Amino acid sequence: MKDMTKKYPAKASGSLQKHSKQRKKPTTKQKQTDNIVHISSDTWQVTFDAIKDALCLIDTNGKILQCNKAMSKLLNKPMTEIIGRTCWELVHGTPKPFEGCPVVQMKKSLKRETLKLPVKDRWLEITADPVFDESGNLSGAVHILTDITKSKKIEETLRESEQRFKDIFDKATDGILIADKETKKFIMR
Repeated sequence: MKDMTKKYPAKASGSLQKHSKQRKKPTTKQKQTDNIVHISSDTWQVTFDAIKDALCLIDTNGKILQCNKAMSKLLNKPMTEIIGRTCWELVHGTPKPFEGCPVVQMKKSLKRETLKLPVKDRWLEITADPVFDESGNLSGAVHILTDITKSKKIEETLRESEQRFKDIFDKATDGILIADKETKKFIMR
């Protein structure tokens, strides 16, 4: 490509000067406002990303508008592949919401809705909190996915232990005496 500024130096420089004169220089107040907005935006994103639960903002159709790093990590996808898609598509692999979906329930109740369910090899607590506009109309939701797999495994281990104890207690042929420290009562079998 030829350098046209050498062939037509006056025209090129005149055109650039005219264009730069047409653009108004931002005032000090505009620069300060822009700086505050930029700092606020950065602070908000850092705060959003500091949350350890997977979190996203969704519109009234369930489309993800923004998400944090934990959501990207949970889904094992970059944010660019998450934004614009729905939770049920990304998390559950379905083209529409599943029965009992907290987002659908929240749209009906206009209140926080929560559900615990297994998803692939883990357990998630899924929460949808409504977001309202200035007129009080539903404008979207904050959607939170908390991995509760560890606590579910602990619950299952405790349940199994309780069942083993109950089985031993129920099938014992010898007498068993258990003392409850708090009530100071005895249970005999």
